[in-house]
Amino acid sequence: MRSLKFKSLISVLCLFAFALTFVFALAVSGYFNVILPAFKGDVKINGANKVTNDQFVQVRVISKGTSLLSSNNQVDFWVTDSNGNYLTNVVAVSPKNGTVNIGFNTNNYIKSGTYINLWAQNDAVDVVSVQASGWYDLR
Repeated sequence: MRSLKFKSLISVLCLFAFALTFVFALAVSGYFNVILPAFKGDVKINGANKVTNDQFVQVRVISKGTSLLSSNNQVDFWVTDSNGNYLTNVVAVSPKNGTVNIGFNTNNYIKSGTYINLWAQNDAVDVVSVQASGWYDLR
């Protein structure tokens, strides 16, 4: 009887672990709503394992708060690996751009399963923090 309960518990835990893996696998795309720190401070949007061999990620800025010193409505994005090494150039994106592909540098072939991080900062140097929202796909 005790062995049956133990086996049932193990089965439930394995199912739970499998379900968590599935949920995290889906986290390669989604919406963001972040505060971009003053003085071009960096903020991590998300990190995940790539699920495709596509050599780009996609971002779209839906809205960005007004800067105090500039009318610039762009947000800078870039991708790093798990060690913080840049895999892309810094790309400025504004709400009017729609969805933008940010390609990996030609000397970096990033295959499926590689862990990457998407970062953002205010494109303009400003003394205030601003809010930005949008969508990303780490592919």
